[in-house]
Amino acid sequence: MTDNDDATIRIVTDRLERRLAEESGQLRVEMAHLGGQLRVEMANLGGELRVEMTEGFGELRSEMADGFGTLRTEMAIGTRSS
Repeated sequence: MTDNDDATIRIVTDRLERRLAEESGQLRVEMAHLGGQLRVEMANLGGELRVEMTEGFGELRSEMADGFGTLRTEMAIGTRSS
C-alpha cells in the first residue's frame, strides 16, 4: 500500500467515525425525547386510572350502604312483626 492509500483509509475511517458519532447522538436525543413522552403518557394514564377507580369505589360504597340500610330496615320490620 502506498502513503496515498493509507491517507485515504484514514480519511474514510475518520468520516465513518464522525458519521457514526452523529447518528448515535441523534438516536440518543430521539430516545430521550420518546422516553420523556412515554413517562408523561404513563403518568397521565395512571392519574386517569386512579380517578376512575376512586369513582368506582365510591359508587360501590354507596351501593353497599344502600343495601345494608335496606337490609337493616327489613330486619327491623321483620323483628317487630314476630
